[in-house]
Amino acid sequence: MAQMFIHGEWVNAQSGETYEVKNPANGEVVDTVPKGDEKDAERAVESAKAGFKEWKQKSPDERAEILHKGISMVKEQVKDLAALLTREQGKPLMEAMGELNHFLHG
Repeated sequence: MAQMFIHGEWVNAQSGETYEVKNPANGEVVDTVPKGDEKDAERAVESAKAGFKEWKQKSPDERAEILHKGISMVKEQVKDLAALLTREQGKPLMEAMGELNHFLHG
């Protein structure tokens, strides 16, 4: 089961509720994800506010390094991410690759 990333941790919804993500092309269950609610959103927003205080103290070079690392991580997993997008959205693989390339290159 997938989880939400809040305050540096992978967590389930506080309610414990989940939602099945199905491939619209064939109905296959791709994964089960947390069904976040208002409390989960509030927790994520508060964490983001706290994180922003730390982020704004970083130099432009430090920020760029962090962003480039994130981009590198996506590039390393681009085929797996495209396959997941295809399964969860029912879109063609080439379209999923195009979406990821647009994300990476603007």
